[in-house]
Order: sequence, then structure tokens, then C-alpha cells
Amino acid sequence: MPNRIAAEAVTRASFDEAVGGIARARYAIRKVLRIVDDQARNAGIDPLHHQAMIQIHGADARLLHVTALADRLDVPAALASRLVSTLEKRGLVRRVRSTTDLRMIEVHVTEDGVDLLRSIYAAIGRELGHFSLALNESDKLAALGIMANYVGLRVDGYTITIPDED
Repeated sequence: MPNRIAAEAVTRASFDEAVGGIARARYAIRKVLRIVDDQARNAGIDPLHHQAMIQIHGADARLLHVTALADRLDVPAALASRLVSTLEKRGLVRRVRSTTDLRMIEVHVTEDGVDLLRSIYAAIGRELGHFSLALNESDKLAALGIMANYVGLRVDGYTITIPDED
């Protein structure tokens, strides 16, 4: 009986610590996402359009098909297509027929779109600098540790261990 009580106390303490880390991580994530969205709005673009441009320009080949964009944004393909249409009308992206599969349309960010992304990126950096000063090291490490767990990295305390890829 005493061993079970001790084990439950350790489990409860571990759980409480984990929830505390999750709370700090979610606070940081929400603040960062709000800063990003606010800076997109300040630059005259809807946050979801901004995220679409980030996904397109951030893709390995600097292009995405609309279905891949929908997947990356976790939205229906019809919405992703409307986002691309709106961005295309503003001259921020362009659709180009794929050279490898003529049935597919690739979406690229234009130079004007890249310039807009750069200006938003700079504004975000300034705002995040202010926000990061308000976080103590423990909060930063807790947020990082929880995010690492969310994406499948092993975390020992607040030391992140990246597994060897076999």
C-alpha cells in the first residue's frame, strides 16, 4: 500500500509538471501566433492568406499544388483554391502548369509576394523580440520541451534529444 501511494504521488507530480509545461507552451504558442497574425493584418493581408504564402514559398521546391496547400493549411481543397485565387488577383502568387505532370497546376509566390513575406517577417521579428524578453528561461525551455514532445522528439527534463535517424 505505501508503495502504491508513493507511485501515485510521483505520477501525480509528473502529471502536474507536464500540465504546467503544456500551459506555458500553449501560452507562448498563442502569443506567437497572435503576433504573426497581427503583423500580417498590419501589412494588409489576411492571416490565412499569409499562411498560404508561407506554405507555398516554404515548400522544398518553392511551389505547391493546391491539394498539397490544402493539406498544409488543414483546410478543404476548395478553400485553398479560393485563397490562391485571391492571392493571384493581388499579384502575390501565380499558377503555372506543371512541366512534369500537365494535369497539375503549381502555385508559386511572385517577387511581390516574397517582398511582402520579407516585410512581415521583419515586423514579426521585432515583435517577437519584445515578447521573448518577457519570458523567463524556464518558460522558454518548458515551451520548447512540450513542442518537441508534440512533434515526436524525446525530451529528458528540458534537454531535447534528437534521435538518430536509422
